[in-house]
Amino acid sequence: MVSPYMIGIAETEEGYFLEQTSSASSHALLVNNSGSVSIVDKEKVQLTSSISTIAGIIGIIHLSSGAYLITANGSSEVGRVFGDKKIYRITTFSILPLSSNRSVITEEETKYLELLKNHLNDATLYFSYEYDLTSSVQRQSELDTLLSPPSWRTVDSEFMWNHFVSSDLIKLAEKNPIADSYILPVIYGYAKLVKTTINQKPVTFGLITRRSRFRAGTRYFRRGINADGYVANFNETEQLLIIHSETGEDSIYSYLQIRGSVPVYWAELNNLQYKPNLLLGPSDYIATKQHFQRTGKKYGKQYLVNLVNQKGYEQPVKLAYESAVTALNDPNIDYTYFDFHHECRKMRWDRVKLLITHLKERGLSDHDYCSVTIGEKATIVSKQTHAVRTNCMDCLDRTNVVQSTLGRWFLQSELEKAGVVSVGQKPVRELRRVH
Repeated sequence: MVSPYMIGIAETEEGYFLEQTSSASSHALLVNNSGSVSIVDKEKVQLTSSISTIAGIIGIIHLSSGAYLITANGSSEVGRVFGDKKIYRITTFSILPLSSNRSVITEEETKYLELLKNHLNDATLYFSYEYDLTSSVQRQSELDTLLSPPSWRTVDSEFMWNHFVSSDLIKLAEKNPIADSYILPVIYGYAKLVKTTINQKPVTFGLITRRSRFRAGTRYFRRGINADGYVANFNETEQLLIIHSETGEDSIYSYLQIRGSVPVYWAELNNLQYKPNLLLGPSDYIATKQHFQRTGKKYGKQYLVNLVNQKGYEQPVKLAYESAVTALNDPNIDYTYFDFHHECRKMRWDRVKLLITHLKERGLSDHDYCSVTIGEKATIVSKQTHAVRTNCMDCLDRTNVVQSTLGRWFLQSELEKAGVVSVGQKPVRELRRVH
């Protein structure tokens, strides 16, 4: 990948020297051996190695034996929005020790470094130099940043996965805006955009999933809610449809869904058996209320779809969730239980349409999505005023089936609204290609 946004990096006696390769600025970033950062005059820095290029800085992490600079070295393009705004997946990384005494690393620190390497290698991390991946089209349009390069100052910090390790750079940028260009917002999740044609009309399909940095952790080890109202495995998934116009005024349709662990206190403890021990915590619902207040402020009316089993091992989680919703009695919340394994037994995924019918009866409209036209500026045509929040135990397989069904339902409505397909026409081949 060759990009004018790439960063040059070289070693110095004090640490690492970094510069914007395409900038005529006389300033550069210095990350010294202690992990502190500063803006320096290029001409006054003595380099001890040649300059190589990296895609960007992920951040700086401080461990017991010293600090480490984490860089994104390689990347691959996964699609473009608005014609030329490229989105990349990070493919290779480096963890560069900053301490001058690099031979003294404890056994504990070696373990932490191995965990960090495994995370970087296994995680699906994405970034864009020109588009804010942390924020939905609607949020960017409301902030009037949709056509602007991403800035840590306006990103949705919940979905900036590297926010914590960017803390040193953010503190520097608060004092010296020159440091802004060295902060690269990264999301953990999924991003893919595909350009195709339907009925001879050029369109782009996109799917972006953003994972919350709060209450992060792996399945089984991270469940339920914490005292601050954040839940495990909380994700925001945005489905994009871009209708390309010969005049250059594209139309964008965005539909947003969310998922997250059941927002009550619960956990699973390893007992060396096939199923871990299921434990429920206190039922004061203060954290649950805080969770729904936060998501309600962000997304509007909330349609809760609970897919956990109503019998057996999962039943206590279902009952605890329903008790919480009943106790809150929030008019902004509409709760639905759908017995997924019963209704869709024998792989009858098509029966999820029963859930769609029920949600329609509860007031969910397939016209409630965000629509924006792009010309010299972004103009909001309509806003999404709700979010469907889906969960199962893991917020994976069952949740995926329901969210993909909802996504196709809204996509059909958007294609009809845009005049790409006639009412009832199913663009099966194109949809299968994307999904």
